[in-house]
Amino acid sequence: IRAEGARALGWNHTGELLAVGDYEGILSIFDADGSLLRQVDTDQKGLIDLDWHPNSDLIVAVGEYISRYYYRTDELQNIEDRTEDILMLCVDWHPGGQFFATGDYGDFTHNYSPLLQYWTSAGSHIKSMNDSKAEIRNLAWSEDGELLASTSEKIRLWNEAGEIVAQDNHSHLLQGVAWNGETTQLIVTDDHCKIIFWDRELNRLGETLD
Repeated sequence: IRAEGARALGWNHTGELLAVGDYEGILSIFDADGSLLRQVDTDQKGLIDLDWHPNSDLIVAVGEYISRYYYRTDELQNIEDRTEDILMLCVDWHPGGQFFATGDYGDFTHNYSPLLQYWTSAGSHIKSMNDSKAEIRNLAWSEDGELLASTSEKIRLWNEAGEIVAQDNHSHLLQGVAWNGETTQLIVTDDHCKIIFWDRELNRLGETLD
């Protein structure tokens, strides 16, 4: 890992390859023993998040824009996600592998709304949703692929068509999100170090104390 640091990482579907994206836009691929196999310059200033395709060795990494990298053929494709200069924060493949979702920071100085976007596996734009009033910090598809959870000023659940099916307010900006193994509950963190639990219908189950 480069000295400047990294925050984007993930294992491929077989657990044989680990990808790390650093703050200089370098995508590094390691084997399961930690040996460096390949480094790829994505031409981005920095990589913020990445996700492997659920059943192939295709990586989608985000930062200034979208980088699609296929490990087996060493092919890199960069995709401009919007006309404005916006930092992308998160990406998550749908479990079926047909498309992936991205979330970005927006720019409230210039009145650019944060966008949740859907993209085909080939990188073609499907749909943009601008319902979030703060940056979209994280995304997580349920294992059955029916619901996408996004964290921002609210917790929101989206369906495969990009429609909101449930949402709930919170007193602070929401950040991390993960489903439990049965995808019946969500665990979410906020920017005040609190952990909140919701069920699949976004009924609040509890939260840690301050």
